[in-house]
Amino acid sequence: MVTYVARNLEPYRGFHQFMRAVPRVLAAHPTCQVVVIGGDNVSYGSKPHDARTKLLRENPADPNRVHFLGKVPYTTYKKVLQISAVHLYLTYPFVLSW
Repeated sequence: MVTYVARNLEPYRGFHQFMRAVPRVLAAHPTCQVVVIGGDNVSYGSKPHDARTKLLRENPADPNRVHFLGKVPYTTYKKVLQISAVHLYLTYPFVLSW
């Protein structure tokens, strides 16, 4: 299981890069499942219009193997990470004062 978690699925958290890699990961590992946790709002920058739909159209992935859970309670988040074989955390550099 590959996991990707961010408060919101947005470019500053590398969501677009992650989604571009998913079809290749699934092709290379036929039993792999992908679990994505995060909302559709924006924490940083401006909201890309219909980003998830656009990225899925550009990078088709088996919907039976890619699971979008949205925002979840902390206990669910912990359980998902406990069974994850690979967890990805992508981000852009931020100002040190943050």
